Amino acid sequence: MSANTAAHVAETVEKVNPLFDTTFLHSQLFWTGIAFVLILAVMWIFVIPRITKALDDRAEGIREDLDKAEALRKDAEQALATYEKQLKAARQEASSIVEQAKEEASKIASLKTKELEEELARKAQQAAEQITSAKDQALRDVQSQVAELALTAAEKLIEKEIDKKTAEKITEDAIKRLN
Repeated sequence: MSANTAAHVAETVEKVNPLFDTTFLHSQLFWTGIAFVLILAVMWIFVIPRITKALDDRAEGIREDLDKAEALRKDAEQALATYEKQLKAARQEASSIVEQAKEEASKIASLKTKELEEELARKAQQAAEQITSAKDQALRDVQSQVAELALTAAEKLIEKEIDKKTAEKITEDAIKRLN
């Protein structure tokens, strides 16, 4: 039964699938080869050039993008260099401004110190003048009181009245004798 079954299966396969029919096998190989060559020719003539063109276009686009990126990188480097130069110049200018401000502040402080010293000297001079004036006034007051006291004492001693001019003269003479 098994030999019978195998023969039956072989007959069924030959009836179902004509590719395995050995009578047409040579002609099938010929036409398959021709179809393969035709498909290969169509691919070579129409498809491969399109694929090659698409790949070349893509490569050119990538090359252009790389060139643009390189140009942008150079521009960025130039901008960075310019920025760094400007930053350096700004720092130098700021340093110069700070130095000028310090010098100006020093000059102003020196000027204000000088003005203050002059003001203090002027006030000291005024105070000295006021002291001298007060001293002179005090001496005049003392002289006047001494004159009046001497006049009163002399009046009592002499029992007569002396005029003010004579009393002042006598007082001045007495003070000069003491000095």
